[in-house]
Amino acid sequence: MTPHQPCYRSQYHRFGLLAQGQFGKVYCALHRRSGKMVALKILDARRSPTADFLRELSTTLALNHPNLVQVYGVEHQPHQRHLLLDYCEGGTLRQLLDTEPRPKRMVLLQLIIHLLAGLHHVHSRGIVHCDVKPENILLTLTPEGWCPKLTDFGIAHNQALPPTKTLGSPAYMAPEYFDGHISPAVDIYAVGIILYEMMVGYRPFQGPPDQLRAVHHTQALPGSASIPPALWPILERALAKHPRERFHSSEQLAQALTTASEQIDRSTSREGYRARPYDRVSLFEPWSLAEQSLPPSTHPPPPSLVPEVIALAPDRSWGARLEASKGLFYCLRKGQWSSPHALPRALSNPPKTRDAKQQHERLPQALRKTQTEPKILILDGRHGVIWSSSPGQTQLTLFNRRGHSLAPIMLSTEITQIFPSHHPLQMLALEKHAPQVLLKISLHPFCVQRIPLAIAPSAGLSLPWAIALADSEGRLFLIDHAGNGLGLVASPFQDFNTEISVKETQPVEMKGKLTQSEKYLPKQSNIQLFAVNQWELAIEMTSTSPHQPNHIQQICLKDLELELIF
Repeated sequence: MTPHQPCYRSQYHRFGLLAQGQFGKVYCALHRRSGKMVALKILDARRSPTADFLRELSTTLALNHPNLVQVYGVEHQPHQRHLLLDYCEGGTLRQLLDTEPRPKRMVLLQLIIHLLAGLHHVHSRGIVHCDVKPENILLTLTPEGWCPKLTDFGIAHNQALPPTKTLGSPAYMAPEYFDGHISPAVDIYAVGIILYEMMVGYRPFQGPPDQLRAVHHTQALPGSASIPPALWPILERALAKHPRERFHSSEQLAQALTTASEQIDRSTSREGYRARPYDRVSLFEPWSLAEQSLPPSTHPPPPSLVPEVIALAPDRSWGARLEASKGLFYCLRKGQWSSPHALPRALSNPPKTRDAKQQHERLPQALRKTQTEPKILILDGRHGVIWSSSPGQTQLTLFNRRGHSLAPIMLSTEITQIFPSHHPLQMLALEKHAPQVLLKISLHPFCVQRIPLAIAPSAGLSLPWAIALADSEGRLFLIDHAGNGLGLVASPFQDFNTEISVKETQPVEMKGKLTQSEKYLPKQSNIQLFAVNQWELAIEMTSTSPHQPNHIQQICLKDLELELIF
């Protein structure tokens, strides 16, 4: 870009500050025309030397791989430099490892295997990253789970050049790297540390930074019962003290992990177990919560259950109405409707990218559907969102109460339901291909967090102090706004559900990754949650069978023995 072209800050709308360091800041930004979400990295020229900046830029531009963060553009000004990078809405691997309950081992192993594919591309270009750690591994959203992307090539070493000063994170540094010897084996050692940390929960070598050099050189690899037997020889080889004793390449390590993951999958399978349809696509380890019983309610349906024709703000200060067939929406303020506003073209006709087409082709034939009609939702007193999903992706368009909207934000997963949160510019969503997961979507800055659940919810509701989720059987799962489980409540419709699930079942043909055993999906009921007040909610169950009546249950959450902290 030449100095005469407009600055990136005028072409991109910022969605909040992501990180701030010694050399600059990183913002989440949306391109005003294309709607592409990027990370806008602003470096201070006075603190970041030009030679270091050019070295990192040339290294990143020489790499092109799905598991590496890409650079889309650069701008140089007298006191600032701007980099446009891939935006990863899933956060870092460190944040994922800190999630409770922890992700499944097979999910974590697949992350490492994909990461090694990116490292193999880096090493094939004669480059050593030198700072592989969970904080430098970003995650993007996909229907299958997460896609890792390696970032931060600030201290990467080109093997065609003489070695520079040793920098990095001592907790993940190979023994020879402390002495200035750099080779691809340095990155393989760091991956071994991450793999050990994934399996056990902590790093194998610990201590103060000034003592970690001696620890890496002398301390033997500690064993742990949490490490599967098939992984132990791989860890021993990846974390060998001498670089010649390690795997010769990241590709070789990936092949060994692929073989080990197949052995682990076979050893953990249970004979005679009929898996539920979503067991194989679940991302997290199962919850273990005591289920509480709930006495039947005799309360009449509350008056707040009358469905709204239009979307209204929580304080009912404004609303909006959508006419999807005409591609228009209207805003309601002070009792008057605004003039019609046109939906963005990208929402009416979403771009069919190559990745979305490949994801659509991988889906079973029974799951391939066309784009759903756009839906409208009011988030708070100032903002609303229009959303529409199609196979493999979802489009979100944020608008304000004046009717001004931004270009749609594309999510690489199919969402079935969105409901507002009690936090500003935040919404909660349910995924189609990850039933036991709740998506927390924050818009300022834009980030997506996956929260594991004890049930596969069909409906959700945000309360001031908790989030209530109900599955198709009527069970209620409560979590706080940070994602911690509060309690699991038994279904008040036990007899009603048992009769449906036994009498009305139909075989469903599932292809692809779900063909692990025979699966039968019951004709489940439709569930809706309604807020009566901050302590009471109502569950409405509508049967799909014409021979079954509809049921409604009002629940007072104060009566439940939940460990709540206020």
